[in-house]
Amino acid sequence: MNSLRITLVLILLIESLALSAQSNIVFDATFDSCNALDEVSVIDGSLNGNPSCECAVNGTGFRFDGIDDSIAYRDGIVDLLNNDFALSFYFFLDTNPLNEREVDLITFSDSECLRDSSLTIRYIPQTNSIRTQISKTVGSFLSSMIGEVPGQSCWNYLVLNKDDDKVEMYINNVLVASDPDFDRDFEFKPSGTLSIGASPCINSFSSRFKGIIDEVRIYDSTLPESEIIVENLNPDRIISPDQTIFLGESVDIQTGNNCTGSFNWSPQLGLDDALSQNPTARPTETTTYQYSVNYGTCASLDSVRISVVNEEQSNCDELLLPNAFTPNNDRRNDTYGISNDFIIDQLVSFEIFSKWGEKVFSTTNLSTKWDGVYKGEPVNPTTLLYRVVYECGGEEFCSTGSFVLIR
Repeated sequence: MNSLRITLVLILLIESLALSAQSNIVFDATFDSCNALDEVSVIDGSLNGNPSCECAVNGTGFRFDGIDDSIAYRDGIVDLLNNDFALSFYFFLDTNPLNEREVDLITFSDSECLRDSSLTIRYIPQTNSIRTQISKTVGSFLSSMIGEVPGQSCWNYLVLNKDDDKVEMYINNVLVASDPDFDRDFEFKPSGTLSIGASPCINSFSSRFKGIIDEVRIYDSTLPESEIIVENLNPDRIISPDQTIFLGESVDIQTGNNCTGSFNWSPQLGLDDALSQNPTARPTETTTYQYSVNYGTCASLDSVRISVVNEEQSNCDELLLPNAFTPNNDRRNDTYGISNDFIIDQLVSFEIFSKWGEKVFSTTNLSTKWDGVYKGEPVNPTTLLYRVVYECGGEEFCSTGSFVLIR
């Protein structure tokens, strides 16, 4: 009965995930060529002032001086925003926390600053939070949300989802605000301009952005949390998930892009090279490694927990599978399978399902692991589900869960 209940829960989870389809990028300003050209819809932006091109999340981004630097996209944007969409970007703030004025990140409004059919995304220094507002008319907000920036990070990743009746804001993979009562009939004005770094509505209560913005994207539908996690490049963060290894084994710790050579690992015990951004860890006991990156005016802090298990002390109901893997042929974490298969007397089935409920892998052989390929093609980054039925100690067990495929 317990196995049947777990199976039904898994089926319901698969069916719910199947309702969401893969989103497509319809606007992609990478800034990698040090220009403002969108590489998908070929919408060219205007550089105002003299924003400098610097190391950023992926390649280069633009640094804004907080005085007269900005980027404006005047044509083609409204067609992308008047349907379901997700807007995402990375930002690195160089702002005085005592500043009493809100800081403009991204705005869509007309040049006359009437707050008519507009979108504003601003940083609030005093509370380390983001305010997102969508206005239908002056002083009339269809949606107004505030979400605190989670984690201790210099780079932050923001995703704004809008569909017919809901608006959501994610920061660093965390849902920080949601408005479930959005007006599905609302449309932005055709005359609007997408402004990055400075709104045309700067006043005594707001200021221009000072810092770096990179990888501004618009998708043709909202992004579910699983896709947000996959899309996030995690600058200055630890990419490797918390994981479990056996005593005597090692794990490669991977981190996101770092634009400074100043970083530190603590503790350093068990690391093969504490001066490496991506060291190999071989702890003899469960250890949490902290990774700090220092930019002088800002510092990021992240951690990863590596649990060490003694094979002789494992129980039948403690089946271990990783919560992520990276089949990119770098000989690190390239296959997905059961970690502590030594507790299994007989493997009945090991199955992996896509979001849409399609079985992408199945085996009854304990030594067989999945390489991330389905029907001869590499599976794109996504969240998948597993179901393992096995015998141990004369009893049958069923283990289910999810994991992320990262490339």
